[in-house]
Amino acid sequence: SKSIRLVRRDRLQRNLEFIELDTATNEATVLISESVNDAFIERQPPRYVGRQRDILWYSERTGWGHYYLYDSKGNLKNAVTSGPWRADGFVQLDAERGHLYFNGVGREPGENPYFRHLYRVNLDGTGLTLLDPGDADHNSTLSPSRKYVVDNFSRVDLAPKAVLRDDKGNVILELEEMDLSRLYEIGWKMPETFVVK
Repeated sequence: SKSIRLVRRDRLQRNLEFIELDTATNEATVLISESVNDAFIERQPPRYVGRQRDILWYSERTGWGHYYLYDSKGNLKNAVTSGPWRADGFVQLDAERGHLYFNGVGREPGENPYFRHLYRVNLDGTGLTLLDPGDADHNSTLSPSRKYVVDNFSRVDLAPKAVLRDDKGNVILELEEMDLSRLYEIGWKMPETFVVK
């Protein structure tokens, strides 16, 4: 290749650019840029998608962290995730099927907004699917085939549990549940959750 691509940001970490650098002329072309005022700009590495070399890009431009799809020249194609919640972390990309797997927080109504969940979404922004439902913090792992999810979940007032789920989020096998009987025998009590203004 006669060019390289890299992400650069300024010292105050308020401006971020994904650039292409011509190795012969040292000329830089900005493909994608982000800026924030009076804050630290969060970033995740850009990822290439499929043979067209589309770019999966993470941004907080709406005030919420989400993924966006750009073409190889840096033109925005579409938002992959959107809404008043945070797509928190990249998990896997299935370019053949056009799926992004990611962790998200704050999307499920009635739950603690810090509880993590695993989601799948089509790269065109459709078909958002919750793969580990339940009012708890989830630490889920995809199988290599992406047909199954091992879901480890807990809360401060819920015994840790592990289940096997299918690719639609349905439980197909109970794996393990923490035995708290010895703790109860010595007088331990489950913490009580409460909400204050």
